[in-house]
This record gives sequence, C-alpha cells and structure tokens, in this order.
Amino acid sequence: ILAGNVARFEVEHYHKNGHIFPLSVTVSLVRIGDEQFFMSFHQDITERKQAEEKIKSTKLLLRSSLESQKDTIIFSIDKNYHYLFFNKAHREVMKSVYNKDVVIGMNILECITSDDDRQAAKEYYDRALTG
Repeated sequence: ILAGNVARFEVEHYHKNGHIFPLSVTVSLVRIGDEQFFMSFHQDITERKQAEEKIKSTKLLLRSSLESQKDTIIFSIDKNYHYLFFNKAHREVMKSVYNKDVVIGMNILECITSDDDRQAAKEYYDRALTG
C-alpha cells in the first residue's frame, strides 16, 4: 500500500548463495509527464537488526538483575521527579503504603500522600539529584 506515494517495509531477502538477511525496502511512485514508474531503494539492515537484538538482550539482562533483588527497592527518577524505572519491590511498597499504582512517567512526589513524607522525600531526592 502506498501512503503518500511511498511505501516502506522490511523483508527477509534470500541471496543467490542461500544466505538470508534483513532488507529494508522503500518504494515510491514517480510520475514523469504522463508516465508512472515505481522506484525502489533496498538496504541491507543486518547490522541494525543485530544492534537492536543486542540492546533487547542487554535490557532483559539488566531488568532481570534489578528484579532479582527481592528485598531491595530500586527506582530511578528524573530531575522533575518522574519515574524512569522501578522494580517490583518499589511498586509493591508504593501500593501498600500510599495505595498508588505507579507507572513510568508518573511524578513520585504526587504519589506520596503524606505531606511530611512528601517533603522529606523531596529533600532527599533534591540532595541526590544535585550530587
């Protein structure tokens, strides 16, 4: 299907030697006068696909390592106190203590329902975020 006269897709390409590799294909509909042509661009994306798989496996290993710490609460926030990451232990504590189901991107300070806890947490986070 050509969307706006251009179609992009990925396929497995079979080389004449039998080797299979991922290929990115871009097809464009070109008009010259009254004539219409299809122009295509093909690119071997083996390196990109390998890099994507390495990133995926590295993320899986990191997540497994962080989640394997059963009695350790781990979380990460940005300078605006929004969650970047948290493990299951942290999620369970936030649910138990503040009755909040936390999600990535949520502001941690808005999850803390006690004013005293929120102020103390903000001071700790500010100190950590400034080094």
